[in-house]
Amino acid sequence: MPRRGAWAAAAGNERSSKLYDRAISEIRASLRLGHLVERLLERGIRTGVFQPTADNALLAKVLLSTWTEVGRWYHPGGHFSVPDLADEFAVLALRTAGAAAPISVERFAPA
Repeated sequence: MPRRGAWAAAAGNERSSKLYDRAISEIRASLRLGHLVERLLERGIRTGVFQPTADNALLAKVLLSTWTEVGRWYHPGGHFSVPDLADEFAVLALRTAGAAAPISVERFAPA
């Protein structure tokens, strides 16, 4: 990956440098989130909450992709309200991670 200074010089302006910095920041945040999800999956398997269903790194990528893509198709006032969609996604994520049935979203809801 080129260094910021070289990239900005090639692009020729300060705006490009700021865009580069933002892109790098978002990539780093995405990597941190991916590692966090992997650790949560590992902990769930270790404690018996989840049954291994796939490689944890792959499963983390699948879950993150699913969560980030919702912004492409979700529209307020559609079939799902935000709370209903969050509940559905929670159940799907738990099932994908191999959580034992039955899955109750209320079990995971904040008090």
